[in-house]
Amino acid sequence: MIIRTIDMFEQTFELYHKHFRTIFSYSLLTLLPGIAGFMLLAPLFFLSGISFANDNRTFGYGSLILAAISVIALLVLSVLITTALFRVVAKFYTGKATGRMRKELRAVMPVMGTVILTNVIVSVLVVLGTVLFFIPGVLAGVYFGFAFYLAMIDGLQPIDAMKRSISLVRGRFWQVLWLFFISTAVAIMLIVVIQAVITSPFSYLTKDVSSLATLIALNSTLGVLQYLTIILITPLAYIAQIIIFENAKSAPLKTKS
Repeated sequence: MIIRTIDMFEQTFELYHKHFRTIFSYSLLTLLPGIAGFMLLAPLFFLSGISFANDNRTFGYGSLILAAISVIALLVLSVLITTALFRVVAKFYTGKATGRMRKELRAVMPVMGTVILTNVIVSVLVVLGTVLFFIPGVLAGVYFGFAFYLAMIDGLQPIDAMKRSISLVRGRFWQVLWLFFISTAVAIMLIVVIQAVITSPFSYLTKDVSSLATLIALNSTLGVLQYLTIILITPLAYIAQIIIFENAKSAPLKTKS
């Protein structure tokens, strides 16, 4: 057995509580690509639309190219921050020392290419398997599920990470599937329940509001609170996945007879 479900949840909440400030700081940092994307892409798409409307195709296409480059750069930034978060959580769980955020982000740089390539390969395989027959997509998702962490944390190359992931899952497919499913499902359920509790009073408050300014203020406040809920709860799924990964590595592997 990799780890009991109850032990996984206990260790997840304990680790999050113990290192909340650091983990939440990284989770909050994941907002940066989204905020930067909004600030960059909205003007670029606006300029592109205006340019095409005035038959200025050169400037229009130029704006679209800049928007595409910005999207790629922001995706890379998002992967950088997420990888640093996973690596820091893994260090906390295994008792290794962690550095300041800037140092941890810099430490991710050497493995960025490997992490991105591994993500692309595995994601393509999962999507193709899901679109074609669904079950192959599930199989790929589970058997290659540890490849991300092997690339991010152990620095393995994509093919090596995928092979190692298969060996970690072999003989305990249903355990891995269940642990990943239940850890993600609980996090999603918590987000949905908390957001429903938050939304309820706002729905009552906005029911009879006639002022547009007040309505915008209330809806903006609700949006911020809902997003903060995601930022607060999502790390629970990340921590649980790292715990599954680390225990899968330390548990005895199934060998071919």
